[in-house]
Amino acid sequence: MVRSQDIARIVGVSRQAVSAVLNGHGSSSVSAEKRAQIKRVARELDYQPNSQARALARGGTRVIGFAFSTVLGLMHSPIYPKFIASLIARLAERDYELSLLPIPDGEESRLPEIINSGRVEAVICHTGRLGRAVSPGSAARSRLVTFAETSSHPETEADFRIAGETGVAELADHLLKAGHTRIAYVGKEGSRLEQHRKVFAEQGFPLAEELICTGRNYRNDPGDSLVCFEETLRNWEKLRRCTAIIFNNDFFALGGCAALRLKGVEPGRDIAVTGQDDLENSSSPFLTTTTAPYDRLAERCAGRVCGLLAGDAADSSVCEVIPSQLIIRESTAAFRRKGRK
Repeated sequence: MVRSQDIARIVGVSRQAVSAVLNGHGSSSVSAEKRAQIKRVARELDYQPNSQARALARGGTRVIGFAFSTVLGLMHSPIYPKFIASLIARLAERDYELSLLPIPDGEESRLPEIINSGRVEAVICHTGRLGRAVSPGSAARSRLVTFAETSSHPETEADFRIAGETGVAELADHLLKAGHTRIAYVGKEGSRLEQHRKVFAEQGFPLAEELICTGRNYRNDPGDSLVCFEETLRNWEKLRRCTAIIFNNDFFALGGCAALRLKGVEPGRDIAVTGQDDLENSSSPFLTTTTAPYDRLAERCAGRVCGLLAGDAADSSVCEVIPSQLIIRESTAAFRRKGRK
């Protein structure tokens, strides 16, 4: 194992100078040429700093935990990997690392112990089952940052809450202004459907219950495209008379669009189609979608947790609401109605 002393001996400087340069602190006594040489030798020897020694030198692990309940299947979610990737980047900008902390179902009460263990300096988590495991006012709560959605766990406190209704309201306004009078919803029962029911009713145009198609076993992964393909065909007699279809997420929408094309109906031309979560990866984005701004949520969570560790007091009773948004693309472009098979 390569040590900083080895690099110091090769370059001809002190170990302290090597440590300062490799930790990004620089050293006024080390020339630019020597600094470049230290970095080059470290790369060539594949030097890996001792994390325990670095933690002692810095006075902390510089690691933030992201706790999640395994029962929720978070790592299979199409949404949270985007949030986690952004959170890793935002914490790295502040010289922190992120550690994933899976908590088995039924062991949520371990979270305070994990926060106080010294393995991580603080924890970020969803406010649901895990957030409720940490008592308000406790030492662990002072090193915990939580987030939630407005449609889930409204009774619990959170530092940040995503307002899903904002994007849905923008979608309702977008479709209604385009003159849609028969709007279907294809997906599954749950908070998202209830959110759409609520918002469209508030807009004065309730979703027609006979046009809500649910009941299949969806898994929140790309396999849902095939399931929704079949669901769209199964409900074709209902859907063929609609002017717009809202799908539960983008995976659902991609499968639904394939079924529509099989029936000779082109999304974006003959019918308006929307998804949710902005999951589509394409050089030519197609789906109109509603999404939470996970980059902004990651930035706010990283800023809050690092602020807490720096001693900045935060009022835990104040929740910052982050609005979701509508991204308009080709699938809801102006269309012409044609005969349906």
